[in-house]
Amino acid sequence: MIPANPTVERAPDVLRVEDLKVYYETSKGHAKAVDGVSFSLRPGERLGLIGESGSGKTTIAMALMRLTHPPGRIVGGRVLLDGRDLLAMRERELRRARLKEIALVPQGAMNSLNPVMRISDQIIDGVMAHEPDRHPRMELERRVARLLERVGLESSVAGRYPHELSGGMKQRAVLAIATSLDPKVIIADEPTSALDVVVQRQVMLTLGRVQEGLGAAVVLVGHDMGLMAQFADLVGVMYAGKLVEVGPVEQLLTEPRHPYTRLLIDSLPALDEKRELRGIPGLPPTLVDMPAGCAFNPRCPYQHLRCRTETPELWEVDPHRQVACHLYPEHSALPAIPDKQIREGAIP
Repeated sequence: MIPANPTVERAPDVLRVEDLKVYYETSKGHAKAVDGVSFSLRPGERLGLIGESGSGKTTIAMALMRLTHPPGRIVGGRVLLDGRDLLAMRERELRRARLKEIALVPQGAMNSLNPVMRISDQIIDGVMAHEPDRHPRMELERRVARLLERVGLESSVAGRYPHELSGGMKQRAVLAIATSLDPKVIIADEPTSALDVVVQRQVMLTLGRVQEGLGAAVVLVGHDMGLMAQFADLVGVMYAGKLVEVGPVEQLLTEPRHPYTRLLIDSLPALDEKRELRGIPGLPPTLVDMPAGCAFNPRCPYQHLRCRTETPELWEVDPHRQVACHLYPEHSALPAIPDKQIREGAIP
């Protein structure tokens, strides 16, 4: 999705998402949780997906794993893993691809670990599902010890139950399971949301180290802009089921192009200056009753007539930068928003 430097040969994409659509059936109609999202990743790249709750981030993560359940439904698009469409795979082929080629690090480690199985048995269970009758028990135990050590846990953790581990240890155990078969793509769905800031950093450093060792691509879902700044190479900003801006993390944080991205960044507290905390005026739209035109226009301080009638497409405004906004190409950067306008949620 992000164009390559023309002077550098681009490596083949390991993951390519094309026009992905995921809808939820409700009594009031289709809730378009993900509506035409596209992106691609090469081996070793890290993409962060950010946005308010309900913007579609976790829905994308579940769809990439083909774990969408009713009333949710994948209604369109393709998810190409090394050129093979995960959405078109039969169940047997899909089960072989999960964990071995694409793996999930879930949000709640305690909810994903089996409380009555030791950690070693849970790791071995995944390995044996893909490689039955290929490893004697002693070899499996040595493999479990290596996997635990790779994520910063002592080998003795193998014999413990989940309730005997701290939150950070459980998250590392889940990471050991997810990377036990050296997948090509890792989907991390808010892997640090229930942890304190010190443990968050430790877990993310572990994820980064393991990912670099495998050369895997990572899709990181989260709310924490600081976490994205430290971990991601690219950031995709989600709003109402769509990507509204995509770009290299440093450029996106220092020079946001979409008004929603700008307001998200401005809502963060600053350590180097004292200023009034700013929120984004208004609320996200109801997904079954989207506003006409740009979905963000009722909350946007820059909206004009075209925004209320025409939905903007995601297109390239700079090398490696894509934005879905009618301000471009007329403007090369966002003008300042008056503080009074932000506080009162005024729309010009």
